[in-house]
Amino acid sequence: MRLARDAGRMFRTTKVRATSANKARNKMRAKVAGIALLALLSLFLVVQAYASVRRAAAQNNYFTVKNIIVSGAKKLDERRIRGLLQVGLSGNIFTRNIDRVTSILESNPVVESASIRLSLPDVAEVSIVERKPSSAVYLDGKTYLMDAGRFLIEEAPQNWSGGPVIKGIKSNARPGQRLSDPRLDDAFSASKLFELDHYWHEKGAVIDIGDTDRIVVTSSSGVFVRLGRDQRAWREKFYEYMSARRISADIGTTFAGYDLSFEGQVVGVAGEAEQTNNSTKKIQGVS
Repeated sequence: MRLARDAGRMFRTTKVRATSANKARNKMRAKVAGIALLALLSLFLVVQAYASVRRAAAQNNYFTVKNIIVSGAKKLDERRIRGLLQVGLSGNIFTRNIDRVTSILESNPVVESASIRLSLPDVAEVSIVERKPSSAVYLDGKTYLMDAGRFLIEEAPQNWSGGPVIKGIKSNARPGQRLSDPRLDDAFSASKLFELDHYWHEKGAVIDIGDTDRIVVTSSSGVFVRLGRDQRAWREKFYEYMSARRISADIGTTFAGYDLSFEGQVVGVAGEAEQTNNSTKKIQGVS
């Protein structure tokens, strides 16, 4: 009997505790829900206030682009850029489509990238990065400047000497477009060989890659070098060309060029004045 009374008392105590815990949890939930609702209401009021301020500012002539600062333009005419921006950024500073104006600037083949930053109340800061020509390519009777990313920039001026002129490519690409011909890799590798020339200090002026079996490089002095397709042998063969040219200069003969494009040649470059085994067959135009 006593055990029954004790069990009943424990049951009632547990029930009271469970009820108190539930009430506490419900109270906490109600408090959290109230805080969340208050936060949402505050956020809504802030958004509404911001939208109201923005609408008011957008209707105010005070916030219109009046000052345009351009940096980075060297080849482009700043006056033309400002004229374009004055049209594209006309109106209120809060309603301008910056991405659209930036895309218009970057559509110019000379421009690699552009960015526009608006500063209150009326300033537009424009930063332009122009493409830098590193070579030129001959296409359809015209020579175009090309940057390191192989994008065509514009027609090259006469007597341009800022890098090699690459011939032998067929493409319909125009300024602003990128050339994807894989043979350009061969052309640039052939041009890089002339960095080994520490005697005449010449560069590869014209590189013809039109022949599938060989590449012809004409140096800045008019001397030609013909290279085969096996690039693994190019470096050693270029030293052979340097050796033969030095020998030709020492004996007072005219050196027109060197053909290194055929197979089976024996190369011996132990010293700069040492002849190769078949050098007499490979010196072209010796008088």
